[in-house]
Amino acid sequence: MARKTKAELVAENEAFMAQRLAEEVAAFPALLMAQLERATNSPNWFELRVRDSQFVLIEDRETWKLPMVHSMEAQIVLDSLMWDLDQLDEDRRVAAEREEMRQTALSKLTDFERKLLNL
Repeated sequence: MARKTKAELVAENEAFMAQRLAEEVAAFPALLMAQLERATNSPNWFELRVRDSQFVLIEDRETWKLPMVHSMEAQIVLDSLMWDLDQLDEDRRVAAEREEMRQTALSKLTDFERKLLNL
């Protein structure tokens, strides 16, 4: 098998990056709407506004400004929003597991043990 020249490798890399960018641009509007829906239906409190032809999603400690058209900056902000929503979901799941474990442990206590623990 012949080795590829540097020019061939660069051309392949550029073609791959162009294809990836085209896929991101095509998927951006649907992904944006899905994440905005996910955020607004979240048990956490998110406020959605429209300002300067951009969606503005506001949470207590953070704000995301998302335009409808794809750009590298918009993709980075959308990726950040997706990561933050995933973290919130994970935190909620862990809290639910802890509460379930706590309830299971409490259900195993005898009346005497509950009285000693002031429960």
